[in-house]
Amino acid sequence: MHLKTVFIRFYKSFNDDFLRKSDDRVKPKPWEKIDEAFYPYIEVPIENQITTVVGANESGKSHLLSAIEKSITGRKIERSDFCRYSPFFTVKQNELKYPDFGTEWAALSTSEPAVDRKAQIVDEQNLVETAEATDNSAKNNMRKQPNPRK
Repeated sequence: MHLKTVFIRFYKSFNDDFLRKSDDRVKPKPWEKIDEAFYPYIEVPIENQITTVVGANESGKSHLLSAIEKSITGRKIERSDFCRYSPFFTVKQNELKYPDFGTEWAALSTSEPAVDRKAQIVDEQNLVETAEATDNSAKNNMRKQPNPRK
């Protein structure tokens, strides 16, 4: 099994894909819309022999690796992970959206079934948002639950 694609939107230095957004030939995927507006994910293809990520300073290498790590491990998404260049960025309480990212895997064997991952986010109203994503899909389904720590 190997990582094939990382899908990132509104995460740290990754806002949305401006090139796909401005291309009239691109058909939006259903999960790339927010209130009927098109906010395409940045799709980062990962070749199966990749061992190193190289780029200029401040080009997003660490942010990409952090998104991959959180996707794989299900580590908690923080408020500070949200892209400050997004039109949805705000400092107003209870109005900030959270970043989206997912992964696509290839060459799954029968001994490596797809695994559901969950990441929990505590917002300012002490609610926990649980993101569930199948590793084979870029789509995250969000739902709110009462915070069990309260």
